[in-house]
This record gives sequence, structure tokens and C-alpha cells, in this order.
Amino acid sequence: MAQLVNRDAAAQEEPGVVFGAGNLTLTERARRALEICCCDGPLDVVIGERDARHNCPLIRDHRWAGPAVGEGLFRVDERMYIYRMPAVLVQLASIWDDVELAMVAMEMLGTYGLSDQLEKGWDVDLAPLITYGELTKYIRASKALGVRGSIRADSALELAVANSNSPRETALAVYFNLSRRRGGAELRGFEMNQPIELVGEQRELAGQDQVKPDFLWECKRVTVEYDSDLTHLNSKQKTKDERRRSALESVGYKPLVVTNGITSDEVALNALTSQLERRLGYRRKPLSAREAALRSMLLRRLFG
Repeated sequence: MAQLVNRDAAAQEEPGVVFGAGNLTLTERARRALEICCCDGPLDVVIGERDARHNCPLIRDHRWAGPAVGEGLFRVDERMYIYRMPAVLVQLASIWDDVELAMVAMEMLGTYGLSDQLEKGWDVDLAPLITYGELTKYIRASKALGVRGSIRADSALELAVANSNSPRETALAVYFNLSRRRGGAELRGFEMNQPIELVGEQRELAGQDQVKPDFLWECKRVTVEYDSDLTHLNSKQKTKDERRRSALESVGYKPLVVTNGITSDEVALNALTSQLERRLGYRRKPLSAREAALRSMLLRRLFG
């Protein structure tokens, strides 16, 4: 969410870079902000508890009493600033549910981002935008102040895991973490894309010094890997994947594979979930009718 500097404060600033000629009206500034953010509108703007609301059809005001964010705001124009990640998550929590928030938190904590090459969709192995600790610290401070949305943001963060390397991994992580009573798999305790060092024959077999399973339950020696159609359908990549899995099996890990075909097929994903439950040592009753209905809704929401 953004913050627009009031006219009086802006008038006191030293002259600097001006995007466009002349003084902009409030409507023009809002339109410029939407263009910068590549949004259709309205523009969500944060205002203080005592600030006057903007009287502009392009602006949707949100009162904010949360704690200050370290190092302030991002300045994107001479009169527009954007809140940093921790505050944005809490602000969104006033209007979104914890599943949506968990997805956004994982994108903040993840190692992927939109690619400038349309056919790729996204780039991977990037630096995370923020750490789990930074989000946790800010959310706890917000809860202490009784800030609206902070409790829901805290709940969402419990569903989030750092180091997701693709949107589909993010969706799977939320599914694995969400409770069965809400339609999820409730198979928590995993890490994402953490290295497993290989030595000797295993290194030769895999053709690399380490492997990074998408999902790792280290205490159970279980891994899950998501094979996307985009990067895993060619024969060279398939051979590489098989060598990596063989190396994992040779050092005692039990790998499973999830594909687009499985995530788009509810029966297949339920079967894989049951197999994963057994490997992790769970013995569970079948889903109730209500839980099964909620799972169907959740899977459509996460995977389309």
C-alpha cells in the first residue's frame, strides 16, 4: 500500500527530480501512482488516524496505526512512498484471509520473481525480499499495539515457509501446512530448498555436490519435488532428475514427485497425500464429508 505526502509537507521539500512538468493535482498524482504500480485502481492509500480522507474516486483510504517500519518507506515519486514488506502484510490482513496472506508472505520470503522474458514466467534462485525473522518481529510489534490485521497476519505466517522457488511450490506449501479441518494436508515440519550434501559415489551418481529438494522432512528422511512442465519435460532434465533421486535414495531418503498433472487432479493429489502421510508415519481417519468438500474448494483455489 502507498502513502501520498500531503501538499504542505511536499511544498517544504527541497526541489528534486520531477516526474512530469508542473504541479500535479491529487487525481493526477493518484493516476501517476497507478501507472507506476501497473494497477487499474483504485489506489489503496494509507493515512494516519487523524489525517483527513482524500476526496478522490481513484483513491481508497485505509487508516493505519501500526508501528514504524525500519528504514522508513520506499520513495517512488516526489510525493509518493510505498510501505515496506512487513507493514504491507499487516495492512493486507485487514482485507484478506490467511490463505491469501500466506501466499503473499511466501512470495516475500521466496527466491523467485517475475521474469522479463514472457515465455519463462518467472526467474528462480533470487535473493528473498525479506527474512522470516523481520516479518515476525514487525507482526509481534503490531499485535502488541492492537493493530487491526496483526492477529490474522500472525496466523498466516504460521502457514508460510521460507525459500519457495516457484509459485506452484508456494501453493503446495500452503496446502501441506493448512489443517485437515480446513481442507489442507496438515503435514507440517518441512523445510524448502535446503541443501543435502553428497559425497563419494552419491556425488558421482547425481553429478553434483549437493541436491536441494523442494520439500524436506529431515527427521523422517522424506522429500517431495515438484516437476513443472516448463523445466522437467525434456529428456535431458528427466535424466538429471532421476540421477538426483537415485542419489537421495542411496543415502536413505524417500523421494516423492508432484507434477502439474497431479495438482490439477483431485483424486491423484489425494492419493499422493495419503502416500506422503504413510511415509511420514501418520495413521489417520478418512476425511469427513465436510473436510472433503473443503479440500475440493481449497485445491481449486490453489491449483485452479
